[in-house]
Amino acid sequence: MKKILSMALIFITASTLTAGSSYVFALSNSTTASSTKGSESTASVSNENDFEKRKAKILKHISDRLTKIQEIQSCVQAATDLDALKACRPHRDKEHGGKKDVAK
Repeated sequence: MKKILSMALIFITASTLTAGSSYVFALSNSTTASSTKGSESTASVSNENDFEKRKAKILKHISDRLTKIQEIQSCVQAATDLDALKACRPHRDKEHGGKKDVAK
């Protein structure tokens, strides 16, 4: 008898929770649908901010690369022998497995 009562109580509780959550979910969807228009303008402002941040980050990265290239260019122009030329790009041997020589 105790098992039947406990099973009935579990069934009633589960049914009540399911019905209640469905009602809350339906209310949530209708509220979200009506407020979508207001959030569209907020989303577009957010997208514009994200775009500007990304654009600034890309431009900074390009600027940093240009600075690095100009440093290497200056070093190569000032080089007077092969060792000095190799010193301008020490990472080159690591990238190419040390097999390539700058001047062949």
